[in-house]
Formats: sequence, C-alpha cells, structure tokens
Amino acid sequence: MAKWVYDFGDGKADGRAEMKNLLGGKGANLAEMASIGLPVPPGFTLTTEVCTHFYQNDCQYPKELEQQVEKALNLVETRTGRKFGDSINPLLVSVRSGARASMPGMMDTVLNLGLNDITVEALAKKSGDRRFAFDSYRRFVQMYSDVVLGIEINHFEKHLERAKEKRGVKQDCELLPEDLEKLVKSYKAVVQLELGEEFPEDPKAQLWGAVGAVFNSWMNQRAKTYRALHDIPEWWGTAVNVQAMVFGNMGNDCATGVAFTRDPSTGKNEFYGEFLVNAQGEDVVAGIRTPQELTIRARQSHGSDLPSLEEVMPNIFRELLSVRSQLETHYKDMQDIEFTIQQGKLYMLQTRNGKRTAPAALQIAVDMAKEGLITKSQALLSLKPDLIDQLLHPTLDPKAKKEIIAKGLPASPGAAGGKVVFSADEAVRRCKDGEKVILVRIETSPDDIHGLHAAEGVLTTRGGMTSHAAVVARGMGRPCVAGAGSITVDYAAAKLSVGSVTVTEGQILTIDGSTGEVMVGEVPTVPPQLSGSFGTIMQWADEVRDMKVRANAETPADARQAKEFGAEGIGLVRTEHMFFEGQRIVAMRQMILATDEADRRQALDKLLVMQREDITELFRIMDGNPVTVRLLDPPLHEFIPHTEAEMALVAKAAGVPLDRVRRRAAELQEANPMLAEVGRSSKKLPVAEVMVPLVATVEELKLLKGVIEKTADAVKKEQGITFTYKIGTMIELPRAALQAGRLAEMAEPEMKMGICGEHGGDPASIEVRARRGAELKVLSAVETKVPGYFEKIRHEVVDRDKGKGEDGTWGTDTMTFQDDELSYALGKQGGTRKKLERASGAVVQYVGQNALFSGEKSLRRKAKEYMKWLFNQLEGPVYVDGWEDRDDCTVVDVPSECIGYVTGARRAALGNMEEEWGTLMFFMNKEAMNGGGKGRDRSDRSRGGSEQLAIFGDRRARRGAELKIMSAVETKSPGVFTRGVREKFSSEKGFATDRFVLKDDELSYALGKEGATRKKLELASGAILQYVGHVAFVAGDLKERKRCKQFIDWLLSQRRGSVTVSDIQDRDDCTEMMIPENCKGWVTGNRGSELRRVEQERLLIFSNNPGSKTGDGGRAHAERMVNEMVQDRRRSRNSVVIPVAAGAVTPAPAPGVETQGGGFGWSIAADPPPGGDDRRRGAATRDPELEHLELMDKVSGRDLAQRHALRAAAATAADANVAKGAGPRNPQATGCRGTKAYWNSLKLFLQWELFHRVQYFRTEPVRAFPWCKWPQQHVTHRSQEGEYMKGGPEGYKNLFMDKHGMHEEERLVGF
Repeated sequence: MAKWVYDFGDGKADGRAEMKNLLGGKGANLAEMASIGLPVPPGFTLTTEVCTHFYQNDCQYPKELEQQVEKALNLVETRTGRKFGDSINPLLVSVRSGARASMPGMMDTVLNLGLNDITVEALAKKSGDRRFAFDSYRRFVQMYSDVVLGIEINHFEKHLERAKEKRGVKQDCELLPEDLEKLVKSYKAVVQLELGEEFPEDPKAQLWGAVGAVFNSWMNQRAKTYRALHDIPEWWGTAVNVQAMVFGNMGNDCATGVAFTRDPSTGKNEFYGEFLVNAQGEDVVAGIRTPQELTIRARQSHGSDLPSLEEVMPNIFRELLSVRSQLETHYKDMQDIEFTIQQGKLYMLQTRNGKRTAPAALQIAVDMAKEGLITKSQALLSLKPDLIDQLLHPTLDPKAKKEIIAKGLPASPGAAGGKVVFSADEAVRRCKDGEKVILVRIETSPDDIHGLHAAEGVLTTRGGMTSHAAVVARGMGRPCVAGAGSITVDYAAAKLSVGSVTVTEGQILTIDGSTGEVMVGEVPTVPPQLSGSFGTIMQWADEVRDMKVRANAETPADARQAKEFGAEGIGLVRTEHMFFEGQRIVAMRQMILATDEADRRQALDKLLVMQREDITELFRIMDGNPVTVRLLDPPLHEFIPHTEAEMALVAKAAGVPLDRVRRRAAELQEANPMLAEVGRSSKKLPVAEVMVPLVATVEELKLLKGVIEKTADAVKKEQGITFTYKIGTMIELPRAALQAGRLAEMAEPEMKMGICGEHGGDPASIEVRARRGAELKVLSAVETKVPGYFEKIRHEVVDRDKGKGEDGTWGTDTMTFQDDELSYALGKQGGTRKKLERASGAVVQYVGQNALFSGEKSLRRKAKEYMKWLFNQLEGPVYVDGWEDRDDCTVVDVPSECIGYVTGARRAALGNMEEEWGTLMFFMNKEAMNGGGKGRDRSDRSRGGSEQLAIFGDRRARRGAELKIMSAVETKSPGVFTRGVREKFSSEKGFATDRFVLKDDELSYALGKEGATRKKLELASGAILQYVGHVAFVAGDLKERKRCKQFIDWLLSQRRGSVTVSDIQDRDDCTEMMIPENCKGWVTGNRGSELRRVEQERLLIFSNNPGSKTGDGGRAHAERMVNEMVQDRRRSRNSVVIPVAAGAVTPAPAPGVETQGGGFGWSIAADPPPGGDDRRRGAATRDPELEHLELMDKVSGRDLAQRHALRAAAATAADANVAKGAGPRNPQATGCRGTKAYWNSLKLFLQWELFHRVQYFRTEPVRAFPWCKWPQQHVTHRSQEGEYMKGGPEGYKNLFMDKHGMHEEERLVGF
C-alpha cells in the first residue's frame, strides 16, 4: 500500500531532511529536528504526492489516505496525552503548507483547529484561562472562515475594531474574556449571513476542510505569481503538515517568535529576530503588533523601549542560543526558525535555509568557510549567480541633501525612489507603463506579491524585520523600510501623512532600506563599492574557474569599471557606440548619408581622430590585456536623422543643401560595415583583436581581412613599431552559422571562442555541458584546418571537467577510429553522430580521428555502447542481451511483411524517425546472430513471423518512435496492434499513455491533410499524439494527456456547431485576443490560410508553450504577429477601424493545409450568449442592447455605475441623432429599448469613443470617419483636447477609463 502520511515527534520521525521533495521543506525539517532531539510538537505530514494526486483526480484524495491520517492522528494523541475533539482534554492542531521550496506566506495556514463550542469550554477549564481559550477560538473562526470558507477577512476585522473601540483599548490582547466570547458569536453570525449555513463544529470535518484548503492554495493566484517569479514548477505540489498546537498566547510566560541564526540583511554573525509576548505566530509575521527584539544589542541599535527576550526570559534565550548553534552546525547554512514558548517551555516549529540579501549571502558564505563550517567550494556553490546582480545597484549619495520625513526599520538594504502607490495593482499598472514606483502599505499580505515584484521598494507602517514585507523584499532584492509607525496611510484618499507633510499618490518618495530613512523627493545615488566578502568570493572563484571573462565596453568609464570588477580584457568594443553624443553623431550621420567616396572620406577623417583617442585610452586602461574591436556596424535606425532639426545639423556640417540630406535619408538602406583604424597604448603594446561583424560569406571575410592587414601594415610603418593582432568574426547571421567551419579557416589557428552580450552573462549559457559541446565543436573545426592540434592539448581537454556534475561523475572518454570507420560513424551530413548524441544524452563530437564522449558516467557508457553496436552491424545482426532490464530500450515486434515498409528505401523512413525523435533504432535477430548469418533475406520475410526493432533513447523519445512504428505497421497490416484494443485512460501523474477509438469520419478530420491537424494538436498540447488505425494514442504526463484529449474533443465538436471554452481566464495555456470584425477575414485569410500560416510557423495562441514576444515561437509571439496583421489592415484603409457586432461563435475553416508548427484556431465568445447562437438559428427575439451589455459585462467586468453611464450617454446620443419619426425613445419600455434607432445610437457612440482613443493614444494621423455624421457638439468637444484628456463629463469619463470592452468584438482563440 502506498505511504501517503509520515509522522514525527518524541525524538522519532519517519522522514529526514533529504526527503524534502516528498515531505516538503517544512515537513522534512520538522522530521529532522525531531530526529536530532530538538523540542518539536508531534505531528504528521501529508506528502506532496497527495497534492499531485489531488489535482490529477478532480480534487479527490487517495482512498488509503483517510485511514493513514486517522492512524497518525491517534499517534499524536498518544504522544501528547490529549484527544482530538475531546470534551475534557482536547487536542488542537495546526494545518500548514510546506512546498519543497520556501514560499513564505504564499499558501494558507489554519491554527487552533479542533475548537468548537464544547472544546473551548474544556480548553478554558484545562488551562484555567478563559480569555486565552476564547482568544484562540475567535482567531480560529476568523482564520478558518477566511482560508477554508472563503469569506473576506474584513467582515471580521470590523467587528474586532468595534469591540476594541467599545472597550476603549488599542491592542487585541487588552480585550476581556466576555468581549472575546461576544466576538466569537459575531464571527459565527457573519458565516451564517455570508454562506447561509452554520460554522462547522465537527473537528474531523474542520480538519479535512483545512487540508483541502491548503492543497487548493497551491493554485491560488499569489502562489502562481510567486512560482513564476522564482522558477518553481507547478508539478512539485505542496505537502500539508498537521501538528499539535502549542500556545504562545496563554499569558505573559508565553511568547512566539521568528529568528535568523545570522543577520539576513548584512550577514553578520549575530542572532537576529523578533518575538511577541502573549501572541500567536501570525501576529509576528502579519505585523499587526510591533514586535520586540531578541537581543539587548538589537534593541539598543533600533532604539526600542520594549524589553528583549534576553531580558524578559533569559533562560529561554540561552536555550534558543544553543538551538541556533546546533541547527547551523547540522544544516551548515543560516537558518530561519520559528518558535513558541508555552508556559516557560521552548518549542521549535520550523527551520529552513533563511532568505537573505546578496551582501548577506556573500558575508555568510565567507564567514562560514573561515569558521570551518563549510569548505571554500561549498561556499561558492551556495551562491546563486544572480545574487551578484543585486550588488551592482547604486546606493544613496551620502553628500546629497535629504529631506527625511520618517524613519522605520531597515528591513531590506538598498535604496530606491519612485512614485508613491498604495495598492499592488496600481504598482503593476504603472510599472507596465514604464514608471518606477514605491509601494506604500500599512502592512503587506501574500496577496500583494505581484505589487512587491513590480515596485522598486516597499514601505510599511506596521511590522518588523521578520514581517511579510521584509522577508519577501529581501528574497526579491528589493529595498524595504518596515514599521514606520509615525506615518499615517489613508487608502481612500490615496495619501500618506507624517506631521505637516502630506504625500499623495504619484509624488516621488525615496527609501533607504539600509538605514530605515524615508525621504520626500528623489535623492541622487552613487555607484556600488565592492570589497570585503565580494573580493574574497571572487578570489576563491578565480582559484577554481577555467573560463576567462571580458567586458563589453566602449567608453573609458565603462572600461575602468570593468577592470575594477576583474575583467581580463574587453571582449567587444562596439565602435559605433562611441558616436551617439554631441558633434560625434553629426559626423557619423554625415558619413552615413554621404553619396560619394569624397564625402565619406571627409566624414571618416573626423571620426578617425575621435576613434583613435577613445581606443588608445581603452588600450591604456586594459594595459596589455586583449581588446576585441568590432568594425563599425552602425544600426541605421539609431543614426539616421529623423527630424528637420537633425537633418539641418548634418547639412550644415557637410556643407550640402538640406533637400539632399532629406532625399539621402529616405533612400538609404543598410550598408556593409566600415573599417576604422585603432591607436596604440602608452604603456604596453596593444593586444588588438579585430572583429568583422555581419559576415555572411567566406568571400566577405577574405576581402575585409585583406583590408585590415593592409591597414595594420600602414600603421606599423607610420608609428615605427611592430605589434601583433588577430582577426576574427562574429557569427550572428543564419548563413554564417551554417558556414562557420569555412569561416573558421579564415580566422587565427589558435582559435578562441566567446559568448557576448546578455548570453555571456547568463548562468544557463555557461553550464558545463553547453561549454563542453561548444568547445568540442570548435576543436573539431580546428582539427580539420590544423591536423594534429588536438593531440597537443588532449590531456587538458579530457581532464578539464573531470569529477564535475551533480553526482561528481562528469568526464570525457575517447575512442580512436580507423580511416574507413570515421565516415560510417559520422553519417550523411553528420546524421549518425547527431542521433548517437541525442539518444545517449552525452556530448558526442569527432575531433580528427577521435570520438570524444562527454557527460555523466552513465551517459558516456550508453554512447560508447551505441557506437559499438553500430559498428557490429557491419559484421552481421546485433542482439542486445538483457534489453528487457534496460531503462533506455523499447522493443517493437514488427511483422516480417512490414519490415521493408517501415524501413523504407535505403533505410530512409527509419532514418527520418531517428532524426525526428532523437533515437537509435535497429532490428535485432537473435536466431540469425547465433547462426552466424546475416539475418533473413526478403524471401524469408514473406513467410510470416516478425523481427524485433530495438529503439534506444529517453522514455519520451522511445514512446514517440514506437507509436510512429505502430502506425506504419497498422497502415500496412490493419489490426496488428489494434485488434480487440479497448479505450484506456490512466490517472498516473507521470508519463503514461492513454488511448481512445475514433470513428471513420472523426479520424480523417482529426488527422487533417497530410497529417497537419495531428501535428498541430501534438505541438499545442505538448503530448505525443499518434493514430494507430482508428485508435488515438496520447502519451505524456497527465496534464498533457488531458489537454490533448480536450483539444480533440473541441475539434470534433466544431463540426456540429459552436464551441465554448468556459475557463479561458483560468487556463495557463491560452492567450486571448480581441479581433475587430472587419479584420477577421484579413487575419483568417482565404479558407483559413492566414490563420494556418500562423500555426504553420509555430506561432501558437493556444499552446503549452507560452513563448515570448521577442522569441520566435509560442503564444506571445503569435499574439504579436496577429496584432501586426491587424495593424497592416488598419494602415491599408483610409479610416479608423472600429470593431462592430459579432456575438456568437464562428466555426473554424475546414483543416487542410499542413501545419509544421502545430496549433489550431477559431473565433469564439467567452461564453455563448443566453439563448444560444442567434446568428446560426436565425433568432431575433433578444434585446440587442441588453445582449450587448451582458456580453460587455462578462468580457470587461463592467460595474453598475459604468453601465448606467453608458445608458445615459447613449440616450443623449439617441435624442440628438435619431431621425425624426423614428419612434419614441423610452429605455424603461422593453419594446422600445431594442429599437433600431436606440441600438444604432449606442453603436455610433461607442465608435466615436474608440475613434478618440485611437487618435490620442496611438498618435496616428487623423483620418476620415465614414460611419456617421456625429452631432456638432460632439465634434467640437473632440477639439477641446485638454478637457477631453481630463475626462470631460462623467459619462465620457467612465467610458474613457474603460480600456476595452466598449465595442463589440470577437475573441480569437488559437489552438
């Protein structure tokens, strides 16, 4: 029976720290702390596999789970001596989330679970403290109602505030027992009012409700956002931890707190944390009360009058210090811990690796290595490369004038300034518009995660150093000032006040997270100063690294900074970047716009003086380190003058008429790069490397190489010196990439290779495997040009990465070929080498007569085996003994009469399948091999029987190839694989295969012309889809399989009419676009050809691949392409395009054109209009205005006030625009509300509004408006730009603020 529940407590545990993938970080660490003897309240963990099962099975639990939970709960009762739901001695529990990666505050927690009207009385009696019992009860009712029942917390907060106001107190802890009893009744009344049912009293029902809520919180929006920001996969899931409650709110000998074993802001080896007396854990994190410091030193440094834990409970403090030391020694990292003190006894509730700032991460790594806790290598590996980026941000200039208005706690270091915003949504909106913002909140909650990410910094008036805002800001590298209690925030008025100073939304505020200072206005910054632990880490990294790092730099300032950061030269000087400023850009434009050689030389002479000075200074700064200078590669869109003033400056500088400059700028096209000369260093001879950009052919490089050599000789003669230099090129064009081998022949024999730009600094681009593959590719090219070169450096190459990799088994093996073997091992156009590489997972490259296999040990072993089998086939049939036990092999029995059909002429069909799936495939015949023959001949095959086709590769690739083989066999011999087959749908969470039967007419439709529909279904869903006879086989993980089946169902449903996708907004594989009615045909094309062209180029709108707008695939790129098509349509018409009525679903064109990229599409409404598809059924009974507004309501979430404003504006328009005799307008009369005049007036009103938006926001030229002649007062209103931009009349304002949904539209959804 599967084990779904793991228990811990009393010094024992089922789990351990290494099991965090199964138990989650919290569960694994609770088990570990219990095992090493720390005081951990007993409990149990529901594994992450339960979460996976929960989501894969329509939110249903495994059948064994309830029994295992009951058993574990009984064990907790035994260990605590209390009983769950007991009326005398009740056990209360907490229910908390716990993913394998820390996600602070992103998921839900329920405390004090098990309380009801009976157990609360027992708790009061047992504890002797009625106030404590009912304080716990009211907290539980509020938390459970929020987390499990989904009732907004503000419904309860107002009752709490009212109770404190009535009692005349400010703190929750000052309420009396009778106040709390009344609060519980009020809270329960809220539940009854909101849900129409009573608050659950059964503890078991409470428990399962809380467990379900925690699992559901894995998919809440804030958790999704956090996962996206921190690259946490959705399929990881979360565990749920159920633990016996211990109470920090039973009196003044009780407390709760959060601590870090070292300072997470600075990294200093100081105990750091906060606590609250007579409180529960959420009070500290939520920032509801200002907490107290742990140590006397921290209290004094923060100027707090509240006593520290060291003073209040000195014995507990000493015990906590011991725990701190024990945890750091055990985990060998800084720990973030949660603790509770109940009646003088310490309990540990959690430990995890603490989040820290970048400076702190460096300091902690260096200190722990020096203390002997970890090695230097472990210190380096503990640091993520992106942390370094956080160190390179500026800090406030200490000499700058600052108007400090308040001071809070320095919760996360760094300085930031921006416009004040008071909501997370507003922060995101302004950030998208390119504005820098400071998010100001009384206190943050997990729901603010998107705003925290968008903001430059965070300011809160409540909370401490371990509040939600502080912890999340530190993890994100954002400055944060917390607990600035002198500031008053007014959300309704969108302003903050402190003393006589008021700051409204949109004004500039600066915060310093290192000092806690809050300043009005923008304060200048200074560049970061890197020293101390940063220098130590860089020194340690230098001791073990095997790569050199150069800088991209064009200016002396950039070069100096790069040298200070440790750059060993300049990898790229983009010479054109030297000419963006002042008179330099004028001279550059003069050179670009020159119409003859004389004019160009005149301009180049000016540029030469400037460039020589700059490059000489670069050589001087680098002082002997190499400098790679790229020849001029001016991006014309940046240099060509666009305005009259710019053109006039160029004309004046060149001494030519302005008309000539205008004409030349208009006709100029991209030109070849131009050569510039370089200077010499004053100290050491320059180490110059000349890079030729944008080379496409060998002839180009050869020509320019000659020019460079000629220029170099001239410089040597002119300067009377001798120097060395190198010539190379940048591979940046597709043609150059294809001819890299030939281009390499023109470069230097001692070739080096580098990656520049953002890719060069991306940690993913310098992974061991990527570097190794590129290195071996270059070595192969060099060996072709310089035979024997590899033998000189064989030892260095083979041993370089030895022992690296996750399991320490990375290495490189070699195999030497004979002359006749190399071509066979290489294959046509390198095909055999490629399939060996893809099938094995190792890096496979041939350098001269040597085969090099790089990768983990297991991958190298596979690659060498595959190579051996390839050569053995030359001698006869090959049989792999023990293939049944291998994890890289699948065998298909192919009927003898189908072998030729599957293999194809000269093995072409089988070879194509190998290339498509990255597999190695060959037929095995054990009998023929044992007999020493060459296998069966064609006459043997005709007599029946079968042969085994072995497929080698990873699991997914093997399954794809296997299904392809099965499909081919089934075409030749129907029934071989499908006779008697039944439908099967697996609930397995991992990789599996489903199958279902299609009817004749369904199969042809789902296949499409030349298999086009099958291909796009496969690519859009991410699953493997293959039709074997009439059976559809779908392979992949559960999500991919479900998605593919859904897509097929939608596709087949199209034939019968409209298709509704009701969960568009909740899907993570869908991008939705608004397409104007008169652009729909333009986008769709003739019989859908344009839409399928988008699909064919793999520009998907509905796909498992989200893509990016700068990439060349996925939904985002498809959206951009469609937008461009719409804009082309708009530009092609002499009018503003206004979307008009669409409403119901338009069926997709019949499939027919083969699509290479996958995906399919049709126009679709968000939901079908009530009454069905009127356009199809010919119905005309619905109220057109009502139908329109209902659709707008669903699409854009319009509220009642906006709807009334629209109605009023349309009514005014109707009065002014309806022709005389068209009939009365009476919106209250059902018969008149839908009149043609009223409907047309509404439509025209919307058209006019959209027309204004196009003009003002897209700054396009004013065009004719052919739809109507609008009343004069509306036309003149348009000319009053200032009034219009301010909003105008209320009706206009409401409409103007509504960005979308004010016109009828269709939604294009591509699959």
